[in-house]
Amino acid sequence: MVAVGSFLTFRPAATTDASDLKGVWKVVHVTITNDEGTQENEVTQPNLTIFTATHYASVNVFGQEPWVSSQLTHYPHATSSV
Repeated sequence: MVAVGSFLTFRPAATTDASDLKGVWKVVHVTITNDEGTQENEVTQPNLTIFTATHYASVNVFGQEPWVSSQLTHYPHATSSV
C-alpha cells in the first residue's frame, strides 16, 4: 500500500504600503534600431509591468493581431476591461 499526500501551507502576504511601489509601466510604442535601420511599432496587445524596490511583475499578451475579449471562448466566466 502506498500513501500519497500533499501539504499546503498558507500564510498572509507581508504588509506593504504605497511607498513600496516604484512604478507601473504600460508599453505603447517600441523602436528597434539595428544594422538594417529603424523599425517603429505600436503595441496593440494588453501589457502591464509593476515595479517595487526589490521585485517586478509583468503581464503580457503576445501576438500580431489586437487581442479581443471574444477570444475567451474557453473561459465563459472570465471578464476583461479591454
